Amino acid sequence: MGVNALRADEDALRTTLEFLRRHNLTACEKALAREMAREDGGASGGMDYGDVEETTSEEASDSEDEEESKWSASTLRRLRSVDVSGRAMVTIAEEMEEKRAKEERRASTVSNVEPFDELDGTRTHEEALAMWRARGDANCEYEDDDDEGFERCFVPRHEVWKYVVDSFVATEVKLEGEPDDDGHVHFKSAEGDGKTPTEGDAKTPTLDRPGSFTFGDGPSESEIADGNTTPLPSGWTDPTHSAYDAFHLKVYHKASKTGFETSKEFVVKYGDVVANRYRIAEGIGRAAFSKTVRAQDLQTNKAVCLKIIKNNKDCVDQGLDEIKLLKMLNDKDPKDEKGILRMLDFFYFKEHLFIVSELLRANLYEFQKYDLETTPTPYFSLARIQRVAKQVLKSLVFVHDFNLIHCDLKPENILMKSYADCTVKIIDFGSSCFTTDVIGTYAQSRAYRAPEVIIGTQYSQKVDVWSLGCILAEIYSGRVLFRNNSVSGLLARVVSMRGPFDPKMLAQGTQSQKYFTKQGFLYELDEMSGSLTILRPKRTSLRRRIGSDDEDLVDFLERLLCVDPERRASAAEALAHPWLSKVYEQ
Repeated sequence: MGVNALRADEDALRTTLEFLRRHNLTACEKALAREMAREDGGASGGMDYGDVEETTSEEASDSEDEEESKWSASTLRRLRSVDVSGRAMVTIAEEMEEKRAKEERRASTVSNVEPFDELDGTRTHEEALAMWRARGDANCEYEDDDDEGFERCFVPRHEVWKYVVDSFVATEVKLEGEPDDDGHVHFKSAEGDGKTPTEGDAKTPTLDRPGSFTFGDGPSESEIADGNTTPLPSGWTDPTHSAYDAFHLKVYHKASKTGFETSKEFVVKYGDVVANRYRIAEGIGRAAFSKTVRAQDLQTNKAVCLKIIKNNKDCVDQGLDEIKLLKMLNDKDPKDEKGILRMLDFFYFKEHLFIVSELLRANLYEFQKYDLETTPTPYFSLARIQRVAKQVLKSLVFVHDFNLIHCDLKPENILMKSYADCTVKIIDFGSSCFTTDVIGTYAQSRAYRAPEVIIGTQYSQKVDVWSLGCILAEIYSGRVLFRNNSVSGLLARVVSMRGPFDPKMLAQGTQSQKYFTKQGFLYELDEMSGSLTILRPKRTSLRRRIGSDDEDLVDFLERLLCVDPERRASAAEALAHPWLSKVYEQ
């Protein structure tokens, strides 16, 4: 709309706004409905604009009629002019009609699509995956590198119940050679089927730290079978239970001082000496549970790294776990050949737990970012990526031999030891766990989190292999492989590159219902509005996303990034892959 037209309508707009301020809403709606009805003139078959509530105030009604008679232009025309920002303004009825039509289009869009395109001619899940990847490799549906990797379809709030399920239970698990008639597996809620969970239906246990406790667990049945079991006095050794290991923690304190520090935060100052031995030189980094500084060991005159654990019980417990694991791994590797961070000392000082370790160089994330911004030729050639892969896999084999899972492998936790030799080490074992532990459902950083962890199935050491696959793809391409703004978005990108999840795997997940609908759609639920968004993955391939024509490299990464952990390579199996024997120029 031109400037002259805006000026001509200025007085009419001012009058309209003043009318809306001085009159109640129902009166305005009533006048507008009459105006629209007159314009329609019955040509549309008597369009119904909805019931307009009659005002009970005669004064308001009289005032409204008086105001209408003074207008030089109709209510409808005024509302069609402009808003205060100068943009074209449609009628209220048109907005409502457009909104209603938009919701209908959205609903029909969802009802007319499948979670994934039909894959004709496939009878097993493996065949479906192979066809998905072949089509994605032949025709990538991503528009550009910034494409989020999926299409969005919106479900109105009143239809959300058709999609969301409380838990995933397969109505029927077919043999691999017998697909359903429609080619899809359907899920139902566990509620209302008249069945009670059995021992075989037990969910993956999760770590729970309640706020209260009870004294003592009851004795086992074997202990009370003869009725003569007597609790052992404190200090006695119980031969029926596993032996405990112990380590000594040095606590530094002032002889003439008790009580707490003035602040729970450890203030780092240049030149301060910690525990009469470590002089702080500079800060290195900060994480959620700790911060690290470079310091000078006054006894050995060597530079070291101080990890200062946050003054919080869970953080301290996690720090003690890391001390225990680093001590065990270092003892098993006396010659320092396995690529694991060397711990030099640990102690308690001013209400904080400290871990002293060797000082390494930048982590992979920081180093690659700096390298890409400052040098025309990337440091990480195929030969160096291959070298990093070999070292990390050897470290993982060593760690996994002790039934240990790192659980937080990411570029920030792989540090450079030597730039010239491209040697690296793995750090941060604070989140690690044994395969015999009660495994929690929350593990790993999101972009490097394995699918089985997300959907809540039992996971193993192969989650570290998945993380390594993500890291190597990121180093090669310079981009995070599964870039995401949500967990559902991450899963959609995983499906887009690696193919649909096996329905049997989803049926085993205790968290599957948080991300998949009963029809097999990926979704996000807006808790504020109650509406639901379906995420329909776009088809592509791993080769397309990293931009490599090296078939051996792509095959190696695909082995590491199998969605099904049963088919994913272990660290030892990955070490035997032909790509790691391939010769590249530095």
